[in-house]
Amino acid sequence: MKRPEVRKALDVVASVSMILASVALIWYVVSARSQSGVAGAPRTYRVGDRLDNVSELGIGASPRTLIVWIRSGCRFCAESMPFYSRLSRQPRRSQIVVAGLEPPDQLRAYVDSQGFSPDKVVTVRPGALQLTGTPTLVLVDASGVVLNVWKGKLPNTAAEEEVRRSLE
Repeated sequence: MKRPEVRKALDVVASVSMILASVALIWYVVSARSQSGVAGAPRTYRVGDRLDNVSELGIGASPRTLIVWIRSGCRFCAESMPFYSRLSRQPRRSQIVVAGLEPPDQLRAYVDSQGFSPDKVVTVRPGALQLTGTPTLVLVDASGVVLNVWKGKLPNTAAEEEVRRSLE
């Protein structure tokens, strides 16, 4: 074999190796993401699911409960606070419960500083609720059956109106 032919063969082998390595990396990333990116990550609630073993939320105290899952360092929670504050001041038959993982005093101070007046603020134990992203709103009936779920900052006033009407 002449030198140029050897060089050409080595270039082909290197190119094929790079392509195979790229395909393997893409496969690994896609398979990891399809498993939620975190081993053992809980799925989130869907309509019809039932919230069990979360007695601290006081579900059943009113016909419906809106659970507002927040975190004090969450930018989208802060941006959503004016809407949550308006919700807490409107006449309604449903209760609003703020839930989070932070210590109760810290969570209550955050909510109060934002002008949001929910019926209850509770700290839940890690894993008690199948919620991972903040903010998340979960509407449940008196028996704990999920009626609706809104994830993240609500995108528009139509979505806000849907939440508002659900509490009447």
